[in-house]
Amino acid sequence: MGTISLLSKDYQEIAVERAVKHPGFSSSTKANDVAVLVLAQSADISDPETVYPACLYSNSEFPNGNVTVTGWGKTEDQSPSNVLLKATLQLVDNDDCTKRFNKAQIFAARHGINEGQLCAWDPQFKKDSCQGDSGGPLHVTKNSTSFVIGITSFGVGCASQLPGVYARVSNYIPWIESVVWKN
Repeated sequence: MGTISLLSKDYQEIAVERAVKHPGFSSSTKANDVAVLVLAQSADISDPETVYPACLYSNSEFPNGNVTVTGWGKTEDQSPSNVLLKATLQLVDNDDCTKRFNKAQIFAARHGINEGQLCAWDPQFKKDSCQGDSGGPLHVTKNSTSFVIGITSFGVGCASQLPGVYARVSNYIPWIESVVWKN
């Protein structure tokens, strides 16, 4: 962690002690598609330019403006990126997102996009999260502070005519806190 290039030698490598998957996760609907990774040791957060604790977006209402997704996933040539990529997206209302998935007859969303999910896309179909980005952040900037609003869950292709679906972080803050602050 702490780098934007996989070719850099300046990073922190920390083992994951265990992954705590949400007890309500459904692989068929992708509901509750969140987990907490418990690290084997604490990260060095003394340099906020490289590693900084995530601020979680606690408001259940959509923020105004654009959101940004970041990840190391596949690019146009279907190979993973060596540099951290980002794309600016627009949020899509859950009802509209459900209608789009129903029209396309996509199985993962046949029960609709639920309150624990949110959707985002590039209406020009040029930028998106892609395979390899799952688990990465969707964030919004408010008053110069970046907040994680979503966690990349699933999509159909990359930059397709369907929005990407993300776990809505505000829905999971009580569960995240119960795992993180267990002791």
